[in-house]
Amino acid sequence: MKKKTKNMTKKMAAANLEKIAALFPHVITETTGSGGNDHKVVDLEQLRQELLAVIFGDGERCRFTWPGQKEAILLANTPAAKTLRPAREESLHWETTENLYLEGDNLEALKILQETYLNSIKCIYIDPPYNTGKDLIYKDDFRQDKKGCLSVPGQAGAIGNRLFKNVETTDRFHSAWLNMIYPRLILARKLLRPDGIIFISIDDGEVHNLRKVCDEVFGERNFVACITWANKEGGGRSDCRLFRIKHEYIICYAQDIEKIKIIGVPVSNAGRYRLADKYVKTRGKYYLQKLGMGSIRYSPTLDYPIVTPAGTTVMPADNNKGRKACWRWSRRKFAWGQKNGFITIKKDKKGIWTVYTKQYLNCDHEGNLITRTQRPLGVIDNFSNTQAAKLLNALRLGNCFSYPKPVELIAYLINRVIAKEGIILDFFAGSATTAHAVMQLNAEDGGNRRYIMVQLPEPCPQKSEAYRAGFKNIAEIGKERIRRAAQKIRTETGADIDYGFRVFKVD
Repeated sequence: MKKKTKNMTKKMAAANLEKIAALFPHVITETTGSGGNDHKVVDLEQLRQELLAVIFGDGERCRFTWPGQKEAILLANTPAAKTLRPAREESLHWETTENLYLEGDNLEALKILQETYLNSIKCIYIDPPYNTGKDLIYKDDFRQDKKGCLSVPGQAGAIGNRLFKNVETTDRFHSAWLNMIYPRLILARKLLRPDGIIFISIDDGEVHNLRKVCDEVFGERNFVACITWANKEGGGRSDCRLFRIKHEYIICYAQDIEKIKIIGVPVSNAGRYRLADKYVKTRGKYYLQKLGMGSIRYSPTLDYPIVTPAGTTVMPADNNKGRKACWRWSRRKFAWGQKNGFITIKKDKKGIWTVYTKQYLNCDHEGNLITRTQRPLGVIDNFSNTQAAKLLNALRLGNCFSYPKPVELIAYLINRVIAKEGIILDFFAGSATTAHAVMQLNAEDGGNRRYIMVQLPEPCPQKSEAYRAGFKNIAEIGKERIRRAAQKIRTETGADIDYGFRVFKVD
């Protein structure tokens, strides 16, 4: 009878908790009980505030916390307990390559990298688990021995950690994901150069928490952009209920916002540069823009007559339908432009003499040769997951890896922050798309970018296509993808670049 009453009490308490959550969802939080079990509870102070018409308490401040945050910080600050063991037999061009492939727990790998690569990484790109309820999440616990770790339900990774399905029914669904990503971001930040930058792929399930965590780690002032990536072709995700979702996000933060540089993209209106003259080989093509403008602030010094080829004169107002106007250039600048081919004077369709400046594609109005670019948009819609799947098929790795990112997407991001030199780190390497992108870019422009890949040897399920293809774990897929991509790029381009990688295992 007591047992039944106890069970009924638990059910009633759970029902009451759900009722409170329905009325005040933000007063529900997560905590760890005395027995080590995680469960949802009511923040009584927050609930009390909701029920009162006056403010109570003091010391209020804006903050973002979750169960396990302090332990996650300790994990990041715990010295590395492991080392790197070379695996020459799994490497490619061991003697000459500068690229690295680290196989093992990325938390330990990031700690080991601090010794050699502190403040040395120019760009980090990661594609961590999205916490969809189907992802495998790292369960970090260095207090357990190997036997204890393996006895916990879940897929065992390296000693001292395990992987588990972080399903939405668990009480610490968000906290578990935060405790996984937080210490890794703390360590990643220490590796970035002062002008370094990090890109993190995520979907709308954790994008809000990721932004808050990154504000904690990198500082809110170093937020660069939340880029929207239209990753789906066609009608969107098949599991969409209310809206057709066909996009994800790429969160971008800088080590120091004042020191980074975002490299522009080719101008989107390049088609308007259609005219050509004797300078086309150096300055490129051009279009014409009126020198007389009524939209700029009037200045008497810019209101002067210009002699036409017919010997007559034209004033700014003549080129602006009689309205008060002035030229965009001073007399001195006009004389320079006319001498150096930047000015043309001709009649318009109505027979009125009109003064134009030539807007060259590859030359500014100071005579400097340039590569004309524009700021990149915060929406990327050029690349899709379909492209990524097709490329894996071309490498004979189709169906061996779920949801790979397109090489073109990663190359696009790298091109925004690295010209031709620098180290790119990906510590959720997966199918090694980042390594593929680095090789592709180097082959295209002769660059000397280097990469560091880190991947846990997560076992492939025995019923998976990857396992049937002979791959025991995800790391094996990544290494083989690099080998095949290197061969493909070498055959197609003949480029003399670094195609190799050294394998080290966290041991």
